Amino acid sequence: MKSFVILAAASPRCFGRTHKVRFNNHCDSGTPMLTQWSNALSRGEDYTVNGPLNSAIAYLDNERRMQLQRLGMHSD
Repeated sequence: MKSFVILAAASPRCFGRTHKVRFNNHCDSGTPMLTQWSNALSRGEDYTVNGPLNSAIAYLDNERRMQLQRLGMHSD
């Protein structure tokens, strides 16, 4: 079974907090994406932010699957 895992860790600092998003992609294809308000924050690399991480979305972008779905086909 293929899996896609996102690990997020918070570490306290003197003047606030830090959040780190790390992708662990066990799939054969696709690009892990982290977006916030339609802006790409990460394409698989670790992402660290000082302060809150609001309205962020993490997903696995599989362009081939999306292209096939537009054509009404399946990748299976």
